[in-house]
Amino acid sequence: MNVRAQTVDNTTTRAQPGTGFLYGWLLVALFVEYARPTNQLTFLEFPFFYSLVPMTLLLVQSFAQGLRPMKEIFADQIAKWVLIFLGVITLSWAATGFDAFGSSVFQAMLGYMFLFFLIARIVTSESRLRGVIIALVVAHFYLLAMNFNVLTDPTQRQYLVGGTFLGDGNDYSLSMCILIPCMIEVALSARSKLRKLLSWASVIVIIMAIIATQSRGGTLGIAAVMAYLWWRSPKKAVAAVAILMVAGIMLLYAPAQYFQRMGTVTGMTIDGSAQGRLDAWSGAIGMGAKNPLLGIGAGQFGARWGRTAHSTYMLAFAELGLPGFLCVIMLVFGNIRASLRMRNAVLTRAGPDPEPDLTRKLRLLDLTNVGMVAFAVTGAFLSATYYPHIYVVAALLISARIIAARTAGLQHDSGLANTRILANAGPPNRIQRNHR
Repeated sequence: MNVRAQTVDNTTTRAQPGTGFLYGWLLVALFVEYARPTNQLTFLEFPFFYSLVPMTLLLVQSFAQGLRPMKEIFADQIAKWVLIFLGVITLSWAATGFDAFGSSVFQAMLGYMFLFFLIARIVTSESRLRGVIIALVVAHFYLLAMNFNVLTDPTQRQYLVGGTFLGDGNDYSLSMCILIPCMIEVALSARSKLRKLLSWASVIVIIMAIIATQSRGGTLGIAAVMAYLWWRSPKKAVAAVAILMVAGIMLLYAPAQYFQRMGTVTGMTIDGSAQGRLDAWSGAIGMGAKNPLLGIGAGQFGARWGRTAHSTYMLAFAELGLPGFLCVIMLVFGNIRASLRMRNAVLTRAGPDPEPDLTRKLRLLDLTNVGMVAFAVTGAFLSATYYPHIYVVAALLISARIIAARTAGLQHDSGLANTRILANAGPPNRIQRNHR
C-alpha cells in the first residue's frame, strides 16, 4: 500500500451533507439485488425492476456533489482490476461470437461493476459502511424468513425459494460467511445495549443458518473466520473463549446429518458430491490449460461440463483463461494484501498508542478484510466468480482503506504499491480523530 503523509481537514472521514438520500437509495439497491423481493412481493414485479433501481441511482449520483471522487477511488489499484476483469470477460465473450451464455455473464458483471463504483463513491464514512453491512444482513435474513424451514429443519438440505444466486444452500452459506466478521464489527461498535444485543444475536443466527445448509465450504469459511480473528485479536484468551462458544452452538444445533457431511472433509470418505467437485476441478484445469489466453468463453463451462465448476478460481481459469484467473486472484488476495499493508502503514504512522478513533477505524478495516478472507476460502469450493460478492466487498475495503488512511493523516495513493510515509510528517490531525 503506497500511502503518503498529508494533513487533511475534518471533512474527509465523514459523510458530506446532502448525500443521505443517495446513501438510502444505495441500501435499497443492495437489498433488492440480494433479496430479490419480487419473488414474494409480486406487486413490485414489472419489466426491468432490478435494473431500474441501481441504474437510476447511477445516473443521479453522477450529478451529485459531496461524493468520493473517482480519482480517489482509482488511486487504489484494486479499482483498476475491476475494469480489467470486465475487459477480460468482454474479450472472452467476443471470442465465442457474442453468444447467449456470455451475454448473460457480461450483463451481470457490468451491473456489478456499476454497483462497485456506487458503493465506493457513496460510502464515505464508517457509519455508512456499517449501514451497508446491516442492509446486506437484512436482505439475507429476509430470504431466511421466507424460507424459515431452513432453520427449523436443519436435518434436510434445502434450497431457498426466490434466492436466485443465493438459492442454493452452499451459495447462501458463502454469502453469510462474509457477513460474520462484518456483523461482529457492527456489534463491537454499537453504543446501546439493545443494538449490541441485536447485533450479537444476528451473528448467532448467521452461524446457525450456515450450519443448517450443511455446507462443507461454509463450515470451512467459519473456521477460516474464527482462525483469522483469533490470530488478529490482541486478547487471544477472550477470542479463544468466543470460538469455543461458536463451537458450542454448532454442537448443540447441528444435526447428525451435518456431522456426517463434515466427515467427508476431515476423513478419507469421498461422497458423490465431493467426487463431482474433484472431477469438475480436473475438467476446469484441462479446459483452461488448452485455452490459456481467454479460456473456453464466459458462461461456457456449464454448457460443456453439464454442471458447475465448484470453484470460483477454477471457473475463472476454465472460462477466462490465465487473465481471468489473475483478475480474480488480484480482486480477492490482492485486496486482502492491500488492506494488511494499509493497516501496517496506519499503525506505523500512529505510533505505539493510537487514538481510540483510529483504533476503531482500523478494526473496521480489519473485520471487513476478514469478510474477503471468508470469500477466499469458501469461494474455493463454490462457483461465485460471477456473483456480486467480490465487487461489494472490494468496494467496502477500498472505502475502509481510504477512511483509515485519512484519519491517520495519510494520503491513500495506491492499493498495491510499497508503503511509504514521509519522515517529516507530524502526528495525525487531532480534530479528525474525533470523527465517527
